[in-house]
Amino acid sequence: MTINIADNSPRISYAVAQGATQTSFAVPFEFFDNADLNVFVDGTLKTITTHYTVSGGDGSTGTVTTTVVGATGGSTVVITRDIALERTTDFPVSGAFNIVALNTELYRIVGIAADLEDKASRALQLTDFDAAVSLVLPVVDTRKGKTLAFNASTGAVEAGPSITDVQTVSAASADIALLADIQDGTTATNAITTAASNNANISTVAGVSGNVTTVAGISANVTTVAGIASNVTTVAGDTTHVQALGPISSNITTVAGAVTNVNTVATNIASVNSVATNIASVVAVASDLAETVSEIETVANDLAESTSEIDTVATNIANVNAVGNNIANVNTVASNNSNINAVAADATDIGTVATNISNVNAVGGVSANVTTVAGIASDVTAVANIQANISTIAASAATTNINTVATDISGSNNIGAVAAAITNVNNVGGSISSVNTVANNLTSVNAFGNQYVISANAPSSPSDGLLWFDTSSDTMKVYNGSSFQNAGSSVNGTTNRVNYVVGTNSGSYNGSTTVFPATYDAGFLDVFLNGVRLDPADFTATNGTSVTLGSAATSGDTLSVVGYGTFVLADHYSKTQADARYAILGADVDFGSYKIKYSNVYSAINDLPSASTYHGMFAHVHATGAGYFAHAGNWLKLVNEDTSGNVVISGNLTVSGTTTTVNSTTLDVADKNITIANGAADAAAADGAGLTVDGASATILYTASGDKWAFNKPIALGGWTITETGGSLYFATGGVNKMKLDASGNLDVVGSVNSNATIS
Repeated sequence: MTINIADNSPRISYAVAQGATQTSFAVPFEFFDNADLNVFVDGTLKTITTHYTVSGGDGSTGTVTTTVVGATGGSTVVITRDIALERTTDFPVSGAFNIVALNTELYRIVGIAADLEDKASRALQLTDFDAAVSLVLPVVDTRKGKTLAFNASTGAVEAGPSITDVQTVSAASADIALLADIQDGTTATNAITTAASNNANISTVAGVSGNVTTVAGISANVTTVAGIASNVTTVAGDTTHVQALGPISSNITTVAGAVTNVNTVATNIASVNSVATNIASVVAVASDLAETVSEIETVANDLAESTSEIDTVATNIANVNAVGNNIANVNTVASNNSNINAVAADATDIGTVATNISNVNAVGGVSANVTTVAGIASDVTAVANIQANISTIAASAATTNINTVATDISGSNNIGAVAAAITNVNNVGGSISSVNTVANNLTSVNAFGNQYVISANAPSSPSDGLLWFDTSSDTMKVYNGSSFQNAGSSVNGTTNRVNYVVGTNSGSYNGSTTVFPATYDAGFLDVFLNGVRLDPADFTATNGTSVTLGSAATSGDTLSVVGYGTFVLADHYSKTQADARYAILGADVDFGSYKIKYSNVYSAINDLPSASTYHGMFAHVHATGAGYFAHAGNWLKLVNEDTSGNVVISGNLTVSGTTTTVNSTTLDVADKNITIANGAADAAAADGAGLTVDGASATILYTASGDKWAFNKPIALGGWTITETGGSLYFATGGVNKMKLDASGNLDVVGSVNSNATIS
């Protein structure tokens, strides 16, 4: 036997198809002991004897026998060799030794080397050309709960991210993929980068989510504001004046109604300012004009002055007239002097307001909304920044859906109805496959609906096969083409008995002497009159609801009807079939190639039944782990090997036959004497008895002639060797003959012969 590592891979794998059964698996590599093999089925290590048996080995190939049924997707059976790392033979330091044992030991070493090479090739290792890098794992406390990683600079083994973190990232893989899609252009481009650059705005919006919801609720107003974004911007840029105008919105409306006058005032603002400065004098003039004397005096006094106010008025008489014609407005202006001054200081903005007076009026009409918008100015800014998106939504087909939803909610509110019944909707969704099945077979469902009727009265114009559940009698009936017949037995159970006294009303019986109510299946009933069974020819029973006598009974007679329930056995064996299928106790049973499988285990020996009663019975005793059979009134223990292949004989062992082979490497005998040729009558009968060493052709045999032992090999005594050659004995040590004794008694000695010497 020769083992070559290159041709002796200690591993073989078999695939067993799903549902297939395989019981024999060849082991193509050599092994020595059954324990050298490992058998895995779908990754699970099996136990010898419990799960499989082994044949072959002892330095050759073999077979593993086990039953494997391919699981879903198929099964994999892997057989590997793992020879125990130990020395099984110890050789002498000199002299002859067992070559067979040496070869076996060398074969085991080669096999162990092949096993180690198989394990090494499947282990984590560096390539031959890789730099020397430490693959030593970090200490246990450092690597607990961590993944295996390699240093980015040295490539050495180190503890990586925690398993929890890796699992968290794995669980978020779908979200990560989605983020990648909205960044790399699959769904959107640089969306994450854009969001990151607007992080402050996003945080602001998140902080006012309630306001965003409010804006969403007034989307129509937001759209209106978006349409006048530039005006809103102008208003937002002058919030001080807007807030000042808020309390006098009615005055603004008045001013807006007299915009021509305002323009005139604005054009002559210097004169108006002069009038305002001298308003007391103007009032006095107005009062004095009513008095003739006063006016003259006033005019005279004024004309006498070097600088005459009358001259000034005269020079500007057109303006004075205009003021006079609009004295009410002048008075109003006078009462709002501070506001007029404020307006004068902001003439440019007033002009802008005047130019956009329709928008101002619109804003005034929604002042509450303007106040709300002012409170969420940052949100309005955010909305303005995504005006393109809002426009996109407004222009997209989504507006149709939004309008449809809005119309439904404000109208029939089907959406509300669905929301209120969402539990039922979810139930339908959870059983959608069944709903689809019904939908796909709706024709059949409708057809069954047309063929099944529940009522107290028979359906009109029935068709063949129509099912009718008669609620008046709680009976299922079927139309046979001419009438309705009970679909099953009319009798609930095995029998239905009714008894009547002729002429005496009872329930549905009206006292008739010929017709008696009864429930039965036609042909399956007996009728008794005064205890005597009537012949079927003596009555009529065909409708299943009543029995009619051929001859009227006499009042006071007793009539009984017994209806029998009918049924049909769907599946049963005849006696012939049963006899062929089942064993007949009390006779020999031939099972052919079939096997009988049953558990015959007893906990302890005392639990076994009578060996006399069950002569020939086999049983297993769990406590001893052995098998027993009953014979001659005793339970006899069967010889069996344990899981390691060991066999123990408790009593004497007698082996009959011509050859007894012992294949153990070590034979230990506790007895002090071994008898050979046991039973030989004399020396002649024992002639040739002895020991033979196989392979060396060495023997120690008893020779009857001369009554002696015959050695066919030299005898070694310590450092001496005694050899017989040509009838002479040679005594040698160190490989050199030192003494010779021939058949004539002559003694040759290398060295001196001492006489009368003392030997100690």
